[in-house]
Amino acid sequence: MMMGFGFIGMLFMFLFLAIIVIAAVAVISWLFPRPLSSPPSGRGYAQPSSPYPTETGLVQPSAAPETPLDILKRRYARGEITREEFETMKEDLLA
Repeated sequence: MMMGFGFIGMLFMFLFLAIIVIAAVAVISWLFPRPLSSPPSGRGYAQPSSPYPTETGLVQPSAAPETPLDILKRRYARGEITREEFETMKEDLLA
């Protein structure tokens, strides 16, 4: 029997049970944290050899270093410099 508490007593019983479950989940999460160093595989994450920033904001080194001519070609492809500027800088680099 509920000893006269009725519906209110039942609500407090469920509230107490919910608090116990939440506390147990918190303790387990605190004892066994998920590792932060290994992100889940899948879309949205940069691969280790990718030249793009990862979720930590750091750029991973690529296998081969980029040459000044590669940088110049990329700037020309993006439209940052004109053809004349590209040719002049290319001649300076190759001289």
